[in-house]
Amino acid sequence: MTLLAEVTAADEKFGRPAVPSVYAEYELFVASGRYPYIDSVVAEIVTKFDLTVEVDRSPGSLYKTGLGKKLSHEVYLASGQFRLAQMEAKEAELRAQGFLPITELDPTTSSQITLADGQTFRLRYGFGPRQDQWALLAPRKRTNGVSLDGLMDRHRAYEEAKAAGQTSMNDPHVVMYRNA
Repeated sequence: MTLLAEVTAADEKFGRPAVPSVYAEYELFVASGRYPYIDSVVAEIVTKFDLTVEVDRSPGSLYKTGLGKKLSHEVYLASGQFRLAQMEAKEAELRAQGFLPITELDPTTSSQITLADGQTFRLRYGFGPRQDQWALLAPRKRTNGVSLDGLMDRHRAYEEAKAAGQTSMNDPHVVMYRNA
């Protein structure tokens, strides 16, 4: 199936992987060293495959109708899929180094943890508006902690995106830890 046939047959839904041919073109574009703005990738695909699309010079995307809009949508999905692949590679690398997902942390059994960025924190209960949340505090600090719930939510968003095969809009991150 050609790129044009794949793009025209695809639905315009989110939360799914991009069509394979657009994803392959996105990877090639990123590998060339250029920053993958959606319109730049679409323009590259249009030129490479000699496609005819309508261009709108008003503010916003150049491609707002027809095939250009579908290509923009697929490139957007490809960018999320690419970011997800990068996060999966980072997770595998951190697991090999002995890190675990932050969602597996039981704060009652650990007193200090080291995050993947190398920072060591101690766990402390009694933060938040109702003083009922766990926080990560830097050494020799008593306030200004990082919410453990927030870190867990970001990692859960990554796990949901991984299950769907596409990044979601709720800021997924790979958050890994090990006991200090």
